[in-house]
Amino acid sequence: MDKMEKQLNKISTAEMKKNMSEDTMTICECCEFLETMIGNDKNILDCINYIERKAKSMHSKLVQNKDEIKLLKFVKGTPMLLSETAEQLFTELGFRKNQSVCYDDINIKYEKESANGCDILTVHFYNGMFVYTDNMNRALMTDGKMLKAIYRQMMELGWI
Repeated sequence: MDKMEKQLNKISTAEMKKNMSEDTMTICECCEFLETMIGNDKNILDCINYIERKAKSMHSKLVQNKDEIKLLKFVKGTPMLLSETAEQLFTELGFRKNQSVCYDDINIKYEKESANGCDILTVHFYNGMFVYTDNMNRALMTDGKMLKAIYRQMMELGWI
């Protein structure tokens, strides 16, 4: 190696050491750097230690992601957290199951009083469909929380 190549290698080595200490070097960059370090055992050892730290960090993150994915159920490609049941979601919205309804897999009814206290809001799941009405049988507008509860109930019933 001539003097110019040695100087370039020193600059490269200093820059690579800086990148390793700042934890900004990719594993591929580190492997490429290793190829230039033939005969320089300290630098090779530092680089191998760096690769090992990166690999351990990646492994920890992969395990964490794997555990989080186990908690998801994918419905038509969309991840859904299964932490709450439909009944829990409806309860959070102030609904209760109507105890006078005969329950089977296709007949579930949730009810609650409206804000004005004059109407009873009903969400009824029956034969593959749901109906959301007040006691005058008017269709009602809803928000995302209600849609999530309805969607969850339909998932639990196997309708979607």
